Amino acid sequence: YKNLIQDYLNLQVPSDWITTHQDLLNYFNNANKIYGSFAMCGTDPVKAYFGSQMFPDLIKEGQAAQSALQSEANLINAQ
Repeated sequence: YKNLIQDYLNLQVPSDWITTHQDLLNYFNNANKIYGSFAMCGTDPVKAYFGSQMFPDLIKEGQAAQSALQSEANLINAQ
């Protein structure tokens, strides 16, 4: 996720895509934190526990991001 975040930070987007772009960056950043907490479960089980508590919100955030991307794609296809 770190590389993906960096790639997206360097990506220029049209002004009408800025909100969607920011939402995707937030999603990738949150996913990086949560999955990183899972990777540390052997050395920091409390962090992994809190990551697991945040995971359902991450799923919802991912679904919202996917929906926003689909809406943007539909607008492009309608033109």
